[in-house]
Amino acid sequence: MLGILGDVNAIMDPEIHAQVFDYLCELWQNLAKATMLTDKYKQGKLHAYKLICNTMKRRQDVSPNRDFLTHFYNIMHCGLLHIDQELIIKTVLSSARDEPSGPARCVALCSLGIWICEELVHESHHPQIKEALNVICVSLKCFFVFVFFLLLLQFTNKTVAHVACNMLHMLVHYVPRLQIYQPDSPLKIIQILIATITHLLPSTEASSYELDKRLVVSLLLCLLDWIMALPLKTLLQPVHATGAENDKIEKSVLNCIYKVLHGCVYGSQCFSNPRYFPLSLSDLASVDYDPFMHLESLKEPEPLHSPDSERSSKLQPVTEVKTQMQQGLISIAARTVITHLVNHLGHYPMSGGPAMLTSQVCENHDNHYSESTELSPELFESPNIQFFVLNNTTLVSCIQIRSEESIPGGGLSAGLASANSNVRIIVRDLSGKYSWDSAILYGPPLVSGLSEPTSLILSLSHQEKPEEPSTSHECLEDITVKDGVSLQFRRRFRETVPTWDTIRDEEDVLDELLQYLGVTSPECLQRTGVSLNIPAPQPVCISEKQENDVINAILKQHTEEKEFVEKHFNDLNMKAVEQDEPTPQKPQSAFYYCRLLLSILGMNSWDKRRSFHLLKKNEKLLRELRNLDSRQW
Repeated sequence: MLGILGDVNAIMDPEIHAQVFDYLCELWQNLAKATMLTDKYKQGKLHAYKLICNTMKRRQDVSPNRDFLTHFYNIMHCGLLHIDQELIIKTVLSSARDEPSGPARCVALCSLGIWICEELVHESHHPQIKEALNVICVSLKCFFVFVFFLLLLQFTNKTVAHVACNMLHMLVHYVPRLQIYQPDSPLKIIQILIATITHLLPSTEASSYELDKRLVVSLLLCLLDWIMALPLKTLLQPVHATGAENDKIEKSVLNCIYKVLHGCVYGSQCFSNPRYFPLSLSDLASVDYDPFMHLESLKEPEPLHSPDSERSSKLQPVTEVKTQMQQGLISIAARTVITHLVNHLGHYPMSGGPAMLTSQVCENHDNHYSESTELSPELFESPNIQFFVLNNTTLVSCIQIRSEESIPGGGLSAGLASANSNVRIIVRDLSGKYSWDSAILYGPPLVSGLSEPTSLILSLSHQEKPEEPSTSHECLEDITVKDGVSLQFRRRFRETVPTWDTIRDEEDVLDELLQYLGVTSPECLQRTGVSLNIPAPQPVCISEKQENDVINAILKQHTEEKEFVEKHFNDLNMKAVEQDEPTPQKPQSAFYYCRLLLSILGMNSWDKRRSFHLLKKNEKLLRELRNLDSRQW
């Protein structure tokens, strides 16, 4: 009936005009009730919501009262949380792609990020997903939304690109759930981030605007978090990129990561060399991802004072000074990412205890020369501490502390015989602060009452040793070489330290020790999964005949030496004088073990003189230490 009336304001009779609007007031209640109907009236409900929104977004001379606003927000809240979310998601996706207003597009991107997080957290419990589509459709939706984020990273409006980067940064916390839906999507995101940084870096270096450089910094930090969320095995997967000569070049994702970081540190001119070019956007084109998808331009009003205006030109000297301060932003961020990768991708420091990057250990802790609870000038009077700079990037503190006694398991020395002092290394660099305690190990634990002197008398008499029950697995291998010589190797998979009491005469002590190291310290293995006592594969340049000749020569020499000893065993010059075990001497210097460790690490060599420097202990150094510790992440 209202549609037949047309424009009700054209009604001449005031009473009839009033009756129409009186009915419209009553109709409002029905309009609100229409939003509560079942899904059978879906189209009508959508029109009702559209009419309500059009009514509210009109500018009113009088603000709506509180009751009306409460009712309106309740209706919109129920509509947004309705089971059928398809139209809402479609609208948000469209706004993220085509919305002409920058702030509105940023709001749409934030909404998409929140929606993805909720979808990943609730998994298959999403009410808007139809049973026929199941979880696979959800993963496809999530992946296409990622495409929008990654496309917007290349967008000309840096604010929108920043928001897209922040959304990707937030989704790092949901990588395990994301891999359930789309296993290869995290790796794809890393590749696209690499290509995006490669694409933006040349123009960003030439730009004088801070926002451009901060965008690349945000992308680098986002890339870092995505890398940290994936295991090293995943990062070593190959990436197939097309080279300049249309040849397929196979390289790992980690290789591309270090190439783009190298370009960020030393400049984009490195990318001109094909060997240092990581990935381009065209290399990542696929069915799921179109890097050149068209996005609508933003229609923003021009700022009041543009950079080209006369007023802005007067501020150029200030801008130039600020630009000089910003030149190193990208380089410092890239160096920070590299430091994190070196420290975390299967390398030191460990993932727990004081070795973490959030370590609060300081030079005055466990230091019996300092009683202060905080860093103070008193610390510099301690003879057991020195400060160094390594490679002009890392501040290293070396402290000699007393070893802890009466600790279950032996503490740092794991129950082995050790010195009465340990060395603590505290490292501060771009990635944060972490510490490392080390102890010098002499051998098995000392047993009281068994301090007999060691006899170094050569003897050929093989005393029978009682065989002790051993839980280690044994296997025999016979290897026949040239001239009929048979070698028999006994391999024992032991988990205890081999000692003279447990080693039998026919066993090789060095072989047993190498096998023990491989079992207890797998990080020492030169080849993953292959024990240290297993010979390396035969070199290509050496034939099997040459290898057999070398083995036979060694066996021949062993036989001749054995015959010589048997022949001249009773000669006086073949017997050694008994040697008394030397008594241990306590070092007089409070920095002795620190100096010993630095010498073992090669820090005192001539090759390290240019990269390893001793710092003076003064107030300036103390201020820098306090400043660095106050910036702990």
